[in-house]
Amino acid sequence: MSTVNLNPTSAQMLQTLQSPYYGMVFLGLAAQAYTAEGDWSKIPLALYTALTQTQYTPSLPAPGQAGVDSPQALAGAWSLDWGPANGQDGSGDNSNLLYIASYRAQNNPNYEKNWPYFFVVAIRGTDTSAGPLALWKQLGEDLGDFNLTSWAGLVSNGQIPIPNSSDTSSLSGNIANGTSDGFTVLATSTAPLNNGQPPSSNGTPLSLIAALNSLLQQYPNTPVVVTGHSLGGAQSQPIAAYLGWQLSGITTVMAQPFAPPTAGDQGFINTYQSFCPNSYFWYNTLDLIPYAYITMGSQSGLQWANQNLWTSYEWPGGSTSGPSLPSLLSGLIDVFGNDIPSSYVRPSSGVQALQGSLPQQTQIQQFLNGMGFPWDLLSWNGSDAQLAWQHFPPSYFAYMSSQYGSSIVNYMTTPYKPS
Repeated sequence: MSTVNLNPTSAQMLQTLQSPYYGMVFLGLAAQAYTAEGDWSKIPLALYTALTQTQYTPSLPAPGQAGVDSPQALAGAWSLDWGPANGQDGSGDNSNLLYIASYRAQNNPNYEKNWPYFFVVAIRGTDTSAGPLALWKQLGEDLGDFNLTSWAGLVSNGQIPIPNSSDTSSLSGNIANGTSDGFTVLATSTAPLNNGQPPSSNGTPLSLIAALNSLLQQYPNTPVVVTGHSLGGAQSQPIAAYLGWQLSGITTVMAQPFAPPTAGDQGFINTYQSFCPNSYFWYNTLDLIPYAYITMGSQSGLQWANQNLWTSYEWPGGSTSGPSLPSLLSGLIDVFGNDIPSSYVRPSSGVQALQGSLPQQTQIQQFLNGMGFPWDLLSWNGSDAQLAWQHFPPSYFAYMSSQYGSSIVNYMTTPYKPS
């Protein structure tokens, strides 16, 4: 992609989507899933505002502009097509929330007006609105659940909508019990289609797959990209595998998870990659979360991280090593580390490693102040601050821009904070 393509064909657009090129775009859409975190009464309209106003979610860059600081935009606009949804009619936990958006073409002779270039299913990660202590407790609960569930059994258990195919013969492997629980909430969440308007409780509530079926009947062959950050990145893998199975022969499904824990074993990864073969897996090498639950040598990834993750590196401009992991998580790893099954694996293709580094003091101070947490109670170079720095989207944007600038477009969203 050496020249700007302001009028891509559907084939050219699909080729672009199947590369890392729009990685920062999908990270931005995953980050917008955190809009108005803890207050469901504000989330739907706030998310609509965040996605449809360009000061928060800029226009989609045209293909052919990798590494360009101010890329030219494709003529078009973002649309919130379904959701947000967080359970049956908004009755669930805001930690399990997702939406469908699209970028709609304008003035492209190869597309009808308002035809989507792609749909994106974006999934929220851990709800951070409760503050640091509650956040670490949520993460700690995830570290204590090491049992696995049959993937084929899960999607055929009678709870999950499977309107397009009930043939599970091509499905194999197992996923984590905690991931299974979150997947069930997401797959059964319902909301009406928005039809380009702000979200409303009016209209027929549809599940995720029913909403995509309806949209794809109206806009056939439109690709579907599944994205999410943190626990949303973990859920991106089973949601993409599920949609890839249900939409097989209807459209192309691919995933772009960020900072994800691993979701399942080799059998599940084989299923996931067979239905979503052009997917990517972005992780920061100094981020704790993607080390849950892989095996590294003779120990779990979490045990390795507990011993080596930051303490093997020095702070810039001095000889002091980085901090140990937060004591809550470190203690849980000490207790449960040997119980983690060795069967969890990352995908074998599309893995994009971001080489993390310890930040300058001024960088992390500015970052923590901007997060809106009560970080004034914590040390700027303490373990809680370091985990937030390595894990949350701002550092991922920076690492992606600096390390993958030759293959991806430079793009960043801005959070919208309703009053």
